[in-house]
Formats: sequence, structure tokens, C-alpha cells
Amino acid sequence: MNQHLNIERTKLLELINFNKTIAKARGAYLYSDTGDVYLDFTSQFGAVPFGHNPDFLWQTLIAQQAMEPGVMIQPFSTEGARKLSEMLVRFAPGDLEYVTFGCTGAEVVEIAIKMAKAKTRRNAVLSTENSFHGKTMAAVLATGNSYYSECFYPASEAFAHVPYSDVEALENALASKQYAAFIVEPIQGEGGMVVPQAGYLKVCEQLCRKYGTLLIVDEVQTGLGRTGKLFACDHENVEPDILLIAKALSGGLIPISACLANKRAWSKDFGQRHSATFANNHLAAMIGCKVMEKLTEEPDILDHVCQSGDYLHQQLTALISKFPAAFAAASGRGLMQGLVLKDWVDEESYLCPTISGQGFIVPLVSAYLLNRHHIFTMPTLNDNNVLRLQPNYLITHEEIDTLIHALDKVGTLITEGKFSELLRAAIGLKPQSPQITTRPYRNQTIVPAGEKLGTFCFFVHPVTEMHTIDCMPGGRDAYDAIETEKVLNWLDNAKSLYGDAAPAYYMPCIPSANGGYVDGWLISSLLTPKDMMRLPKDEKNRLMDSYIDIAQEKGANVIGLGAFTSVITRSGTTVADCGTPVTTGNAFTALTSTDSVRQICQARDIDTGYMTLGIVGVSGSVGRLCFLDIGAEFQKVCLIGNARNLNNVEKLEVVAGEFILKLFTSNISSQLKPMFQTLVEADINLNLINSFDIDQNNDYPGEKFRQIYLTVQQKFRDHHGDLKNFPLLLTNDIENTLPICDVVITATSNGEAFIQPELLAEGAIVCDVARPSDLQQEVRQKRADITAYDGGLVQLPAALRFGGPNIAELDLGVTLACLAETVILTMSQVKHSYSLGGVSSIEEARDVFQMALKHGFNTHLYEDDITGPVLSKEYA
Repeated sequence: MNQHLNIERTKLLELINFNKTIAKARGAYLYSDTGDVYLDFTSQFGAVPFGHNPDFLWQTLIAQQAMEPGVMIQPFSTEGARKLSEMLVRFAPGDLEYVTFGCTGAEVVEIAIKMAKAKTRRNAVLSTENSFHGKTMAAVLATGNSYYSECFYPASEAFAHVPYSDVEALENALASKQYAAFIVEPIQGEGGMVVPQAGYLKVCEQLCRKYGTLLIVDEVQTGLGRTGKLFACDHENVEPDILLIAKALSGGLIPISACLANKRAWSKDFGQRHSATFANNHLAAMIGCKVMEKLTEEPDILDHVCQSGDYLHQQLTALISKFPAAFAAASGRGLMQGLVLKDWVDEESYLCPTISGQGFIVPLVSAYLLNRHHIFTMPTLNDNNVLRLQPNYLITHEEIDTLIHALDKVGTLITEGKFSELLRAAIGLKPQSPQITTRPYRNQTIVPAGEKLGTFCFFVHPVTEMHTIDCMPGGRDAYDAIETEKVLNWLDNAKSLYGDAAPAYYMPCIPSANGGYVDGWLISSLLTPKDMMRLPKDEKNRLMDSYIDIAQEKGANVIGLGAFTSVITRSGTTVADCGTPVTTGNAFTALTSTDSVRQICQARDIDTGYMTLGIVGVSGSVGRLCFLDIGAEFQKVCLIGNARNLNNVEKLEVVAGEFILKLFTSNISSQLKPMFQTLVEADINLNLINSFDIDQNNDYPGEKFRQIYLTVQQKFRDHHGDLKNFPLLLTNDIENTLPICDVVITATSNGEAFIQPELLAEGAIVCDVARPSDLQQEVRQKRADITAYDGGLVQLPAALRFGGPNIAELDLGVTLACLAETVILTMSQVKHSYSLGGVSSIEEARDVFQMALKHGFNTHLYEDDITGPVLSKEYA
């Protein structure tokens, strides 16, 4: 890695396998230090008009050396600056007669804005949305993309933006007469090579004259031949008040830019107060003179730009017709063109749609073109889906054909869904042959019937690093061990640059057994639980903002927080006021888990009234609801908390007290259970519980719950003399507690597996609700005597799968209960949030369960789990 120049840019180059060392450049070609040769179709964003290192410009520099000129002699004017200013004024459109030199495009934008304000005494500047004018202070505020300014400067009332190519909006703005200048590009280069409607620039000129606003035409990219005319203004005979040029003026050798102005724009105040040390540089100006001479004395060059531009556009148009699934449009003029890529739709993976939504597909295509076909291209900055095509003015038809041939390969890969080949080029892997596709991923077509009940959005992310690979085209089977390591390193780098959320999968129809249907989106990021937990608070908020924004753009009626998006939002509480009903899915997750335990025990004719239940993670929302729902049905319950905090069981005492309250105040069926009878025998009764005067309609009375537990525990001890038979064991000592549990429900947000095979009792039933799993892989591998299964799984009312990965490699028609709850609430057209805060009510959870049954959702269990190994103990 380059450790001294912009390291963030270096990371991006490494991510797309662009980290090449260019040792030589000549004409249209770049030569790397490894001997690779690349055809250049960017010409440095248009700054290399005649190709790299043209002889006639180097000859100019060499000749200057022998003359020993005054190169930088401020405040005197250099010969080159005088000569170049005369040439620019001679060939510029309209009545431009004053020239101010700079070094960069952004610098002359700054110059123009200062000039306009000095002349008009108006403070505000108007520009267009989606524009790009540079990255210095005024230039970046004029730029119509807040991404480039938000980290540096607050939004300023001195800069406003109107839609590009919208003359009505422009006139409405100019009519206020508050703007010193309107700055506009003849073609929006970084905006995606956007060409306005015919006559737009001329109307801009007329409106600016009408309202006393100076017209600044930014030809930093379009100027000096790029569009087939010397200036893009010339296509409509536009006469700006201020004209800006840069890039091509340098010839690709020495930076130089120029701001040309007429008398309407020039003022004494500006002339007396503006200067720059490197302006009027003689050598840079002499290069500029030679560039002007070349373009004005050899008209064949501009004719060639027009002809080559037409040919390039024709070939791109043919590609669009041939590959409509890959390419959407071609835009631009002359040799300033762009190819618009369509978003990647991939049923087989979540990664491709996710990175497509994050604006990463054009860099991947550029990586493929560079590493497989040795063609250098780049994306445009504002429009992530546009491939920039800006070759030098002398590009040949044969070289254009080379590009088109490579783009034909790109179109074929995208059309055939072979996205992995594009990814492999960026990762630095060899081409894969034959293409590996291991998953059936095409959904059956379900014709929507009845009323559309709503749209859901569910937030997902990979739960482990390997799960990320599962979500890639082909999954982990597509890579060998060495390749897998490279992929993991690549993904780690990708997350640091593209960590926000994006749409990952669209489900067009899930029918309800009660009639009607919903559609919905999975929205994903690349971050794993470990990644999320490491984020600073403000970055967690930013991540969730990106999730929420997309959900609301998609018109979500209910938002579901999957996996650790629930954890980092404190069970949804930090996003509860986002304006859309939110659910963590914890209610249905918990009750499908307890329902699965009941089904297994019933199928095996096991009486839970003689068994010990262990709940790991009971202070979490899912574990707590599981306890409240099923705890009374067991002889004893072990509440197991955080093993890293052995001495702190206060949170467990709160949940235990709530459970006892529910036990004594709920329906009569709970009071027939062994847990209730055990407590009643110790003279614990409803009057004792009611003495705490708890109003459960108010805020969660955690301390009162805790006092209930402590009081009941003490009364039990007083009655029996000890706690030997007390039905609740509260502990953080997992190693000594799990071995006594016949049934275990584990539902932590630990983020990694920690339950070892030797901790589990012989013949235990283990419901693992955690994502990622709390159980180490060895549990299922080494303990054939136990039943270990994934809890919180649901059978959908139709045989559907959420793409190739189906969330967590689930079977057809099976999904996670948290996702199912989001769908169920959408079908039920709820108007408020559910399962939030970690203390949602068990009554609410049971309501959700009934909604699920109504719409055709059922707890999913595999037959082997139901009929698995029988417990070794004998129960009376």
C-alpha cells in the first residue's frame, strides 16, 4: 500500500485490482512496471487530448530550456501568458476579452465566483443539481452533489441548485434577482455525461441577461475540442459572460486553467484583489499555446473527434440493443460519452444486488476491463452507474472496436448472470471455468391474487465472514481454500469502503392464507455482527439511517430489524420514531421456538413437568419471552446470564420476578403447572404478589419485579429452610448449569459460538435461536445423543425462497421467524411497532402468533428433530 499519498484512494484502487504502477505512457497506451499494456479510454478525465507524451509538446518544452525564459516572474507578465491570453480571446465565443490564469479547474471556478460577486454585489450563486465544479470551497458548494461538501462545509444559503435542463425552474430562481451568477456545464460530465435538451444553453444565456445574472459556462471538461467543437458553447452559439477551461489546455503535461470574462463580468475590485503565485507560468502557458495552435490550425482533429464520437455512439447503441439486461443507455457527445449500466439483479446472491445499490458495479466492470482486457476505464463521480469513455482525440476506430469487443463480453456475463467472473477480476482471481452454480434459486411464479396488503422491508446482513461468501454468486463452493482467503481479505476491504445498506432482494408476492398478498425487500449491508459492534455510535446511527432511508424509499409499511440491526438499535428503540412501524421480530421468534419445544416433547411423549429447562440469554428479548411463555410448564428453570459477569444476576432477578407475577395473575391453566404448585406449597400466594401494586400499563417496573423475586425466594427459604428445591435457578455460571438442563433454549446476541459439546446433558434437546449460532459446530458433530436444532424457523404459506442464499441457506418455503413477523404484521396492516425494547409483552407476542396462524405461517421443524434421540432418563 502507498503509505504517503491518499491512502483512502489507494484502498479503493486495491479493492478493484487497480493498484498498478505505470512506468511509461505513450499515445493511447499505459505501460505497467510488470510489462502489461493498457489501452487508455479515460485520458485523465479529458486532460490528455492528444494522448500521453505527444512529441510536439515535449519539443516545445525542450526548446524553451535553451531560451532560459522567465518562467515564474510575478508580478511581471510572462511572454507565454500574454501569447496564450491573446489566442484564447481570439478563438473564444462572444466578446470575452479578459483572461485570468490558474492551475486547476476548481481554481478557475473560484475565480469566476469571486469575479461575479465583485461585479454584481450579489451574494448568492446558482448552479444545477447533479453538477460538478470542483472540490475547493466555493466550487464544492456550487457542485450539485452534497456528498462532496457535507464533511467540510455546512449547507450555505449563498449556493442554490435547480434541476439541469429545466428552463422553468431556472427562470423562477433567476427572477428573484439575488444571484450573482449561474454556473452551468454544457454537458454534465461527472453527472453521467448528461446532454441537456437542445437549446437549453442558449435559453440560459437569455434568462441570465434578462435578470442581470452573469452566465458562467464551465467548460473544464468539454472545452477545447472534447465535443467536436473548440468550445461546447459553439454548438448553440452561446456567448457566456465567463468561460472556464482547464484539462485539455494542459496537453496532459503541465497544469493550467483559464477564466475568460467580458466587460459585464470584469471589475476593478476583482482585478486589484485577486492574484496567484503560479498563475501566468510561462512554460504552462507555452504548452497551452501549442495546444491551441494544434486545434485551430489542424481542423482534421476536431473532424476526427466528431467522426470517432459518432462511431463510438453507434457501437454503444448496438450494444444496448444486444444486451438490454446489461446496458440501459449511452449518453454524451463527441469523445465525452458514457455507457449506463443497469442495476444488477441476481437471484443467486445477495452480494451483487447489494453492491449494485451501493454504486459499486461500474468499478467492478472497470476492474474486469482492466484486468481481463487491458482497457482502462473509470466511472463518473456523480452517477455510479455510468462508465466513463473519454479517449484521446486521436483514438482510432480499431481501438474503439477493441473496447466494444470487451464490453460485449461484459454484456454477455451480466446477461447470463455470471457476475462472479466480474468479481473474480476485481479480487485478483483467475477466471473460473466452468461457471459454478450450486443452488437452485428460481422462485415459482405466484400470480398475485386479491388485494395488495402492503410492502415490507427486512434488514439483513451476513452473520459470519463465511456467510458473506455464501451470499456471493456460487457460494463458498465456488472458491478453493487459497481463493477463499483472498475473498475474505477482499470483503474486509470492501466493508471499509462500502459499509452502508442497499437493497439485496425483491420478493414480488407472498400470499396470505386469509386472502391478499404482500411484496417486500431484503435490505442488506456487508457488515457482520462483529463489524457492527465495533462501530462508534455515530457510525451505527449512520448505518441504520441508510437502512431506514432505503426502506422508506421502497414504501415500506412495516420495517423488520433482522439479526444485529436489532441489537445495535437497542431492540429497535433508537429507530422507533422513524415514521414507519418497526419490529424486531422477537415475538414470533420466541413463540415459534417455544412451540417447537412443545411439538418435540409432545411427539416423544415427554412430560416437561418433570424436566429442567435452561434458557441462555434470558435477559435478552427473545430469551425473556421464551421464559414467560413456556417456563411454567417445567419443574425447574435455570436462567443463565452473561458468563463474563459471574456475580451479577440482577437482570435475571428482574425477569424472574416478572415471570412470577405472570404466573400468579394469568389464566388458570398456568396455575395447574408444577412450577405454580411448588410455589403455592411454600405459602406464596396472589395476595403477596399483589402487595407490590404493579401497574403493567405504565413503564416497565423492573425494580419492583426484582423485589417480587427476592421476596418469593426468601419466603421459600423460610418455609423449606433452604433453596434446594426452589424452581428457579439464576446464574451466570454456564459451565456448571447447562449439564443439569434437559431442555435448553439459547438466544444470545453473543456474535459467535460458545456452547461446547461437553456442556450439554446426555440426550438434551437444544433449541438454538441465536444468529449467529450459540452452538459450536462440534455439538452436532460429536453429540449424536442430543437433539440440537435451529429455533425460530417458520414455514411460509407458499413454497418460496428469498433468493439463492434464502437468508441462511434455508430450505424452500422456510424462513426466519423475525422476517416472517415483519411479513405477518404487514399482512395484518398494523399501524404501530411491535417487539421493541427488550420488554415487549408476552400478550403481544401471543397476538402475533395468532396473526401468523391466520395468514398461514407455522413453526417449522425437520422430521429428524421431532423423532430424534430419546432422552436417556426415565420420567414417571
